Amino acid sequence: MNETNETDKLLFALSYPIGLIGLILILTRKDDHDARYHGFNSLFFWIAVMIVDIVLGMTFILALLTPLVSLAALIYSIILAVQVYKGETPEIPIITQFASKYVDQA
Repeated sequence: MNETNETDKLLFALSYPIGLIGLILILTRKDDHDARYHGFNSLFFWIAVMIVDIVLGMTFILALLTPLVSLAALIYSIILAVQVYKGETPEIPIITQFASKYVDQA
């Protein structure tokens, strides 16, 4: 990650537990590589969580697992946020590879 100030670190970190901030980063910071990286990463993470919840919700038995999946996703997003705030650049398996295709597109 490039040299970032505290406000940027906080925004990047909050984009993981609050996916809407990731979308705002994508739309407002088109020339900032780090903002777009974290924005797309968090946006695609939450889209993947929603898809898993929808698929699990199609049957009654598996629908009982959706709260656990959502809770696990929230905990993982908080872990990612802490890593980002420490200055690390986390990689979410599969999602980061997919999201990185969109980071440099303006």
